[in-house]
Amino acid sequence: MHSNNRIYVWSKVTRLFHWGLVAAFITTLISAKFSNALLIHVSAGSTMGILLFLRIIWGFTGPKYSRFRNFDFNLKDLLYYFLNLFKDKKLYIGHNPAASWATFLLIILGIATTFSGWLLMGASEV
Repeated sequence: MHSNNRIYVWSKVTRLFHWGLVAAFITTLISAKFSNALLIHVSAGSTMGILLFLRIIWGFTGPKYSRFRNFDFNLKDLLYYFLNLFKDKKLYIGHNPAASWATFLLIILGIATTFSGWLLMGASEV
């Protein structure tokens, strides 16, 4: 028997972070196309940087499934996950091994992108 009961593992703060990051990311993509929208672009990019910085803090201080120590970074688990992606119906509460790695990479790449934007903006003002 299949239950339709939902189990919410993500806190409201985590959900707000995700949607704030989505909104800031989309805003940077759209505003990059318009030369007169630089202030909007920089503001949205800075918002992304701040949100990612706060996510790092939340990864050490937040609730159980938001904490980095509960992420599965084991390479054997990652390989097993991909090899059995369509066979095994193992359910994960929180991040599965692929999502753990993807989250880590997205945070690193997001911070690198934010810093490169800040550097380019600083270079253009010289």
